[in-house]
Amino acid sequence: RARVDVARDKKMITIREVPFSTTTESLIQSIETAAQKSKLKVASIEDRTGKNVEIVLHLPRGIYADEVEPQLYAYTQCEVSLVPNLIVIEDGRPADLGVKTVLDRLTKQLREQIRAELELELAELEDRQHSLTLEQIFIENRVYKRIEEARTADEVQQAVWEGMHQFQMFFVRDMVKDDVGRLLEIRIRRISTYDIEKNRQNLDDVDRALKKARGKLRRLTKTTIGYLEDLLEKYGEAYPRRTEIAQFDAVSKREVARQNLRMSYDPGSGFFGSAVRGSKFEISGSEFDKILLIDSEGVYRVVGPPEKLFVGKKAALIQRFDEEEGVEVTVLYRDDRKMAWAKKIHIKGFIRDKTYPIAKGDKPKVDRVLIGDSDQVVHLHYVPMKRQRLKEDWFDLRGLEVCGLGARGKRMGSKPVQRITLEAPS
Repeated sequence: RARVDVARDKKMITIREVPFSTTTESLIQSIETAAQKSKLKVASIEDRTGKNVEIVLHLPRGIYADEVEPQLYAYTQCEVSLVPNLIVIEDGRPADLGVKTVLDRLTKQLREQIRAELELELAELEDRQHSLTLEQIFIENRVYKRIEEARTADEVQQAVWEGMHQFQMFFVRDMVKDDVGRLLEIRIRRISTYDIEKNRQNLDDVDRALKKARGKLRRLTKTTIGYLEDLLEKYGEAYPRRTEIAQFDAVSKREVARQNLRMSYDPGSGFFGSAVRGSKFEISGSEFDKILLIDSEGVYRVVGPPEKLFVGKKAALIQRFDEEEGVEVTVLYRDDRKMAWAKKIHIKGFIRDKTYPIAKGDKPKVDRVLIGDSDQVVHLHYVPMKRQRLKEDWFDLRGLEVCGLGARGKRMGSKPVQRITLEAPS
């Protein structure tokens, strides 16, 4: 998300940072496009970006930041979705791995690298301990005196070899030919100035370092954690984190959509939509709304907000439709024999733009559609006939129960009905 500041009067929004993968130009363009499509209202856009990002949005009269800010996240590049595809080379081939898998493998790799470094350090310390021990034995026990009687190079080496092996119980490890060569390279001056206490101190230092390295190897996981903590302590201030981990609720386009569509129905032409200038069923909505259409021929359908849709010249009901809750309606209709029926149904499930029958019979005629429960009384005017005594009747809608879409409903009268009117209960 972009980092957004809202002025105190909530009439101005300032964008201080743009999301990754966007630029100030692309973000401004996305805001202009959304404004042109009436997704949000902006009076003007001022780009003050210099060293730092500063995009100022001035809002028109009657529009406040509380309304516009979520619309920026929903319709512009102020919020973008990023899906990281982590491609690595595994066994010589590209592989798409998850962050957890890569982190696990890198941690194991770091652990093995630290193990290798500790093992190398141990080997070097053991070499150092071995050399100091041999040097101490060679000088303190005057083994070098044996070479004074030797006449050849071989005799010199043999004299050192035999003299040193008298003290092999003090060796760190077995002596090899190269060790003899290093002992013979010690200069007479160094022998004369040899400091026994300093040598012993050096051996003690090497011994402590060996114990420390072996301890780290035994607790390798703890050593690895300590290594990372030391890095953070040493370099953390110089390289501060530049990302921010935060949670925010996703913005629903449906919830923040502007109610900028004005739709109506024209009985004369039979059209309904935002491009129709009609006098009935006037509806304000957004592009995400659904519209319920019920016509007089006994069918209904659910559509998106149309620009201009022919629905017939005798629409019985047109209204916004809640996809989650649906709508409960009471339908009053007459069948092909003019028998009057009443049914209360709950319209919920639908396939967009598909027509569904709402009344039974070959050619039913829907007289009225009432929303929700009705406490009215239906006044039935029967078709005039010879020697007819009962010319009208009444039916109370308060006792009507909800039935299925395919049900015929409850018959309201015993004779064919000429017309229906609604009256308040007496």
